[in-house]
Amino acid sequence: MNIAIVLAGGVGARVGSEIPKQFIKIFEKPIMIYTLETFEKCSIIDKIILVCIGSHIDLAKQYCYEHNITKVSNFIEGGKEFVNSCMNGMNSLRNKCENDDIVIITSADRPFLSQEEIEDAIRVCEKKGSGVAARPCSLCMFKVGNDRTGSSEYLRNNLMQTATPWAFRYGSLLSALDLFKDNKLPNCEPYPIAIYAAAGNTIYFSKAKAENIKITEPYDIALMEQMIIQREAPRK
Repeated sequence: MNIAIVLAGGVGARVGSEIPKQFIKIFEKPIMIYTLETFEKCSIIDKIILVCIGSHIDLAKQYCYEHNITKVSNFIEGGKEFVNSCMNGMNSLRNKCENDDIVIITSADRPFLSQEEIEDAIRVCEKKGSGVAARPCSLCMFKVGNDRTGSSEYLRNNLMQTATPWAFRYGSLLSALDLFKDNKLPNCEPYPIAIYAAAGNTIYFSKAKAENIKITEPYDIALMEQMIIQREAPRK
């Protein structure tokens, strides 16, 4: 079974909106619905767990009904941080799926996530145990000191820039998250992919497309609008 866990539990403060960013409507459709529609249309996704900010669960249910998102089987309240929301989604599946089932995780603010990326993440995970969407890093990256000055450069050839989706075997990711919760892991970023790696697992990369943007800043809203206009413009 392939289960999508879509995380919509944050408030998106950097966007500067009065409502959580995933509920902002772009051309009369909430950002989160663009993401959910891709999973809805993907034939190899069996069901969706939507992890949502508690105050907006009823609104999320309404939008899913209005936009015919039928694969959402559970609406789960989100946590304080991204990793807590991920844990809540994973915990909702305890004793309800097999360890070898695949969970596909994304945030709800990835409106241009494609079915091809979902399918490739699952394919890599089936073969190797994990599938994390990523692209080669194109920027110069520096490690900084306490005074925020650059101290050493990382070679771009040795770096990958991750996006989502992330695909994992359910049992392996759950075990890593349990170790993190019990403070049994070395220091690592409180992020599922970092936790998974810190638990001794290998990250394998799947395809990420350049247009798979994350809505984080006000600029990204304008970019999303323009990308939709371009995508829907008639070809000459």
